[in-house]
Parts: sequence; structure tokens; C-alpha cells
Amino acid sequence: LFTTIAGALFAGLDQVLGTFVVVAMSNSVETYGIFSNIYSLAAFLPGLAVGWRRLHDINRSGWLQLIPFVPLALGHLILLALVPLAPAVSNLTLVTLLIATVVLSLAALIWLIVLFVRNSQPGANRFGDNPKGE
Repeated sequence: LFTTIAGALFAGLDQVLGTFVVVAMSNSVETYGIFSNIYSLAAFLPGLAVGWRRLHDINRSGWLQLIPFVPLALGHLILLALVPLAPAVSNLTLVTLLIATVVLSLAALIWLIVLFVRNSQPGANRFGDNPKGE
């Protein structure tokens, strides 16, 4: 909740001060707020550390929190492989690829949320003692 509120405040600060970087793409123009991007980078590592520690509490590897990114990365790699074949690839194929990567990433994210809300493993595990003292 704090991260969401802080992100909205920094985005509002970017709006008020006009601190945007404009990036011209081939068919669109994207704008990125300088302060909101700096905040996102500053909040990312502590958030990753909290998730890592939470997964260790349930005797799981911290690397599991990267699983939702795997379908997205594979989708991008497949898309890059299809770029040279662009005239031969139908829009339906690209849309199907997009939908598949999003659905797989969401399924992995839901699985990760379920892991995050599980109760800690009682007693010590391979990562150390239970922080609850059970």
C-alpha cells in the first residue's frame, strides 16, 4: 500500500513539475516521469529482499519470485525470433503469443502470492530459525 501511494505521489510530482522524458518510438511517443522512475528503482530492491526473506520463512528459495518473469522473457525471445519472418506471421499468431505469455505470468504470480501468504514453517529450516520464534 505504501509503495502504491508513494508511486502515485511521485507520478503526481512529475505531472506538476513537468519532469518527463519523451521517447519517440516508431509508431508512438512514450513519456516517462523522472521522479517516479527513480522511486521505482529505489523501491525495487527492498521489495525483492522482502519477498526473498518471506520465501525463506516457508523454506523456499528466493529465486522463485522471478518465475512470473519467465513466460514474459520467453515470449519476448519468441517474438524476436519471429521479427525476421514478419510478413509470414499472422496477427492471430502474435495475439495468441501475447495472451499466452500474460496468462502464464498471471498464473505464476497467483502461485507466488499463495506462497507469500502461507504460514511460516515451524522451527528452523535450511535458511535459519523461524522469525516468529515457533
